[in-house]
Amino acid sequence: MELVSIIMPVFNARNFLKESLHSALKQTYKNIELIIINDDSADESLDIINSFSKKDDRIRCFTNSENKGVSFSRLAGLQKATGSYVYFLDSDDFLDERAIERLINAKGNNLVAVGKMVNATKFEKLQIINDYEPKIYKKKRPNLFKKRSILHALIQKELLLSSIEQLEVDARHFTDLAYIARIIEQTSEITYVKGAIYYKRLRNDPLNDPSIMQENMLNKVQSYLVVMSTLKKRYRSNQIIKKYLDQQFLNYYRKSIVLFLKKNGQSQDVFDLLVRISRDLEVKALKNKSIILKREFNPILKNNYLKYSKVMNTHNKLRNIKQAFKGKHHLYTYLYRNVFIKTPMNDKLIVFESFLGKNYSDSPKYIYEELLNSKAEYKYVWIFNEVGKKIPGDAKQIKRFSFKHYYYLAKAKYWVSNSRIPKRFDKREGNIYLQTWHGTPLKNLVFDMRDVYSANPHYKRDFYTQSRRWDFLISPNQYSSEIFKRAFMFDKKMLEIGYPRNDVLYKKNNKDDISKLKQSMKLPLDKKVILYAPTWRDDQFYEAGKYKFNLELDLNKVRSELSDEYIVVLRMHYFIANQLDLSDYESFAFDFSKYDDISELYLVSDILITDYSSVFFDYANLRRPILFFTYDLENYRDKLRGFYINMETDLPGPLLYNTDDIVKTIHNIEDNFKRFDAKYNLFYEKFCSWDDGHAAEKAIKEVFD
Repeated sequence: MELVSIIMPVFNARNFLKESLHSALKQTYKNIELIIINDDSADESLDIINSFSKKDDRIRCFTNSENKGVSFSRLAGLQKATGSYVYFLDSDDFLDERAIERLINAKGNNLVAVGKMVNATKFEKLQIINDYEPKIYKKKRPNLFKKRSILHALIQKELLLSSIEQLEVDARHFTDLAYIARIIEQTSEITYVKGAIYYKRLRNDPLNDPSIMQENMLNKVQSYLVVMSTLKKRYRSNQIIKKYLDQQFLNYYRKSIVLFLKKNGQSQDVFDLLVRISRDLEVKALKNKSIILKREFNPILKNNYLKYSKVMNTHNKLRNIKQAFKGKHHLYTYLYRNVFIKTPMNDKLIVFESFLGKNYSDSPKYIYEELLNSKAEYKYVWIFNEVGKKIPGDAKQIKRFSFKHYYYLAKAKYWVSNSRIPKRFDKREGNIYLQTWHGTPLKNLVFDMRDVYSANPHYKRDFYTQSRRWDFLISPNQYSSEIFKRAFMFDKKMLEIGYPRNDVLYKKNNKDDISKLKQSMKLPLDKKVILYAPTWRDDQFYEAGKYKFNLELDLNKVRSELSDEYIVVLRMHYFIANQLDLSDYESFAFDFSKYDDISELYLVSDILITDYSSVFFDYANLRRPILFFTYDLENYRDKLRGFYINMETDLPGPLLYNTDDIVKTIHNIEDNFKRFDAKYNLFYEKFCSWDDGHAAEKAIKEVFD
């Protein structure tokens, strides 16, 4: 059996290193050595490596005296390797357990065998490909390296070592291209095995924990151009490599450099590098390209920076216009950015939105109503998914993502929202954005989350972009303030005033108002109300923003045991897309998932059942019993999110794991509630003491002129 040296550079990789090491050492092909080059890591990476080394003598670790970068570390590992074949693995990526075995078995006499690279965000959710029949690439072998990476390639060591100076490039990024050029030069055919999978991790926190390819775009562009310039000189006489490099260059220019220049403006330094590379550009490389690309390269080839700048400005305008006509919302976005926000801003216009336009509710509702009561001289717009709601005042109701939605957001001085406004809506100078948020945090938020299990793998990046627009953020308690600052990376003004949405819990917590609410909801007045309000699960979804929910509460059991005294009101999270079918529980169970204001549901309920939803923080203002139906606690706590508080010691009510326990607890609710008196008092003081019924007034004084 041939020895394979897996070479892994490591630098500050503690978050993902264990998974990467595990995937390498669990290969079904056992005759491997793992060459680790610790690139002067400052975190616990070396401790992790040492713990694995004690259990597996196939690991050989070497440490750089100072941080040298991936390229240097790979070359160092290559020279330490004793195997006849080498395979490069980044310290945040991982392998299918059969990857090396399939490559070894398929390579035959070829010097290189290439597998498939698959993007992944999590170690647990992997794409499995059982197609491991080898294919031989000859003339088209450069096509195996369209992604500019060698991370999925098993390579004969001598092919690289015999001319190691050819692999040296003075750049931080894209140095794989030097290896690829060497491989193309030294091979006549390459084996491809689709089922030999390399999982390339897409880091979900490109701000605090970026991969090398998520770093500063200017550095990446400059590195790419330096590498390309070096290789074009080095392989000037090799037509196959020149063609590959030309194609790579033009694709990167079109997909990355153009966007970089559009976003950051023209750069003389970048232009000079473009000129240097383009001197050796084959004429036929541009032959079948678009007229726009040819027009841009004409001044590059003539080294005319002024002309290039003019052409690029014209083309960027044309690209924007072309983008605008791809669809209705593209057109509206174009008008928003190029027309609407350039018109005068209305200093007396406030736009409100709650839960992505689904409800007239939450803190935006109570701030709006307090403004109405104060007779403030403002004009109001509410954004709804469906207009025609019965709301007080004379606010305009605008359909979300309609033409008028774009128009009024551009014109308004003030935005008030409890969730994120889409990235397409650029915040204009002078605009003030009050973010009320929508709950005291129980589950780990954004930058406190290690992995993202939601449908959007760019969740953290998108959240950061959207939250930079917030000018004010409302906090309900000191505990939340500390978390918001860290988890949202929020550094503007925190309004530590309690939640406006909880004002009603103090103003209407009386028999008359509660009776009126029950009548308006058509709930029986002679029955007590159990409110069941669970949250969504990150890993159960149809698509981004639409989540599944399986009802684990046995309504048959609850009805048979409790229906003489209680009814059940169910309130699903607004992310949950599937409808509840309660047709078998008429007059006992009621679906209020689409009811606008959950605060009013709190008022009419006598007991709250929840799980990991933050609703219990607000409900505790009423000092009524709270039960926690945590049937999947271990999975939710240890895998999906994690919690800021200890669910088993800090809650103001019992953890229950099945419907039988819930029924037993409710049968004896008074005694069970008393058992939690001391915890409830501590909980109330920590999380509810800022709420006093006047938060909306305080927010208005802080934010509005």
